[in-house]
Amino acid sequence: MPLKKAIMPQWRFNMKRIYEPWNIGTMKLKNHTFMAPMSLGYESQDGCINEKMEAFWLTRAKNEVGCIIMDATSVDPKVPYLGNTLCFRDQSSIERFKTFTDKIHETGCKIIPQITHPGPESISSFFGIPPMAPSVYLNSMAQKTRELKKEELPGIIHQYATASKQAKEAGFDGIELHCAHAYMLLGSFLSPLRNKRTDEYGGSLLNRARLLFEVIDAIKKECGQDFPIILRMSGSERDPQGNTLEDMKRLIPYLEEHGIDCFEISGGTQYERCNKIIPCHSESEFTNLFEAREIKKIAKVPVITVGKILDPQLMADVIERNEIDGVVLGRSLLADEAFVKKAMKEQYDDIAPCTGCGIGCVGEQTKRHPASCVINPRAGREEELVWNKTADPKNILIAGGGI
Repeated sequence: MPLKKAIMPQWRFNMKRIYEPWNIGTMKLKNHTFMAPMSLGYESQDGCINEKMEAFWLTRAKNEVGCIIMDATSVDPKVPYLGNTLCFRDQSSIERFKTFTDKIHETGCKIIPQITHPGPESISSFFGIPPMAPSVYLNSMAQKTRELKKEELPGIIHQYATASKQAKEAGFDGIELHCAHAYMLLGSFLSPLRNKRTDEYGGSLLNRARLLFEVIDAIKKECGQDFPIILRMSGSERDPQGNTLEDMKRLIPYLEEHGIDCFEISGGTQYERCNKIIPCHSESEFTNLFEAREIKKIAKVPVITVGKILDPQLMADVIERNEIDGVVLGRSLLADEAFVKKAMKEQYDDIAPCTGCGIGCVGEQTKRHPASCVINPRAGREEELVWNKTADPKNILIAGGGI
């Protein structure tokens, strides 16, 4: 059975709108596709861009991705997320990032970093520094966190504003703020699963969102209203004690008032529902579409979504129906760097589909190895494996993929 019949619907979707130009705030995008931040472990030890990362993202940019959301970028170089976390360490690193963003822009693609404070997810404990959090609990690595004092928060807010200003100086087109999955600093402050504070930064939904509001305000003050902010958030934490879809819908007007230019809807938490963050083959496609649709109904700014988006015809259809405004592709672009370009040309049979196995992307990272992909041997090795089209093509059947 041909691949198209096996994994693709047979009806025709309208493919037009997804590949048309549009705006997020002042950022003009050539189409409605994004590449997700995945923290693949390609970073240099100094937290800056290197040839491996540049080749990886540049390859996707050249293949018609509309906007790349760069991996988690720590606002504090002393508080890394992973071993080699991206950060704007000094003026020299900003200049190196500027050279990189210039190359991305030459392709017509936009690029933004995911700005975050790792907080409870920092590996600082390996250096004898307890990871900081809204409250005391065991983090995702079973390490005890330290509750942040109220007087420490203004300094962290300033770090967010400074990192965002550095991103602007480095030529990025905006930023994404990470506030999802009861994870990292802002996400853990927002979630009742992690935030047990009794001061004005804990308790009610708006109190738990107070730090997020103050961070947004500081970034807008430092970078200006014309520097877009995309907010990554869980549409629902899918936990009886966590934030619900109704909670998030209640927050939307406040976040828009503070200056958020776009919402990226993810779902679940890093702790109780990690399978919703990185959906495996047992999870349905478009994992977070329901929550994104509901938020789209009330939001005044664009809404995009992430989570096991594999079918190029289906993703085009939800955009055409105005159910959401953009799709954020992660592993689909690991498995096939030309996913978007092939979809634009309706070359569906030529797309190498992600199977959701998680072996190379997630599995290698759990071993502290750079990510790979069992479908695409070029992933992370774009500067090494350069394939040229043969002058003498043959028809070859590959029986079994070796997974």
